[in-house]
Amino acid sequence: RLCGIFLLSFIHPLGFDWLNWGILSVYGIFEASYKGVIVIFLIAYFYYEGYISRYYKMAIILILILIGAQYEQKYAQDLNLNYKLIQTNISQDQKFIQENLQAHSNMIIDEILEAIKEKKELIIFPETAFAFALNKSPYYIQALKELSHKIIIIVGAISTTTTNTYNSTYVFNNGDIEIFNKYYLVPFGEEIPIFKNFFKKYFYNLDEFSKGEKLNQYTLNNQIITNAICYEATKEKLYQNSNIIIAISNNAWFNHSSQYKLQNLLLKFYANNYNVNIYHATNGKESMVIKPKEILLLKIKEKFLNK
Repeated sequence: RLCGIFLLSFIHPLGFDWLNWGILSVYGIFEASYKGVIVIFLIAYFYYEGYISRYYKMAIILILILIGAQYEQKYAQDLNLNYKLIQTNISQDQKFIQENLQAHSNMIIDEILEAIKEKKELIIFPETAFAFALNKSPYYIQALKELSHKIIIIVGAISTTTTNTYNSTYVFNNGDIEIFNKYYLVPFGEEIPIFKNFFKKYFYNLDEFSKGEKLNQYTLNNQIITNAICYEATKEKLYQNSNIIIAISNNAWFNHSSQYKLQNLLLKFYANNYNVNIYHATNGKESMVIKPKEILLLKIKEKFLNK
């Protein structure tokens, strides 16, 4: 039964891979890696094994703890810019109302001006902070280009072409603009992965997003940054080619659920497993910088010394 439960982690229906037992190793003494997870499952097996004597069982579990414990502190590459992560708290039922768009957009400009006063070099906004097709709004595009001579601006918005609609990240830097489109789309939220015509006819007619590139990267201050938009930040493939990830999310869809917690656990697991730093700006809960896991004994020692 334990083997069956463990193998569920490798079954990804329609590409949805959030059932990852790696999150069990994010906290505690075990290494946040697949080795740590395997050790946790083996300890559970031997704890409930009924054909081994108590003393053998204790010895085996102790050996497993020693094998799975975290001994090495990983240090990922830090963002070498003075940055500001913005967390907004706009409810989903208010976000896309036409009457609110200008007020919410002006709040973004105000945040940028405040960050410039604070001598920040980079400001990062959440997914769809501009809740419209920003590339079709010359006023805001021009304003952001001008402000980007004083601060680098990363902001989420929709972008459109004559045939496609994308969920995008806009990077404004020194008067230039780059647009990176989301590739990993949420099944039945941003795309219908199977039986499109059937679902659109009998369930709901979803306005689907088009896909961008699988790996979107750009350079800031001579550092290569991987772009991730919400669901993308939980994709293991992105971490295999990254040192720094700047992720943006709109978690207001799930404000009253544990979705954001599970998202954070997955990000923490992959950050440690691949030695990556993640700078995560959200609407809803919760913006943070995620780094590889600290050794538990060091954390306890630091807290004790600080007291």
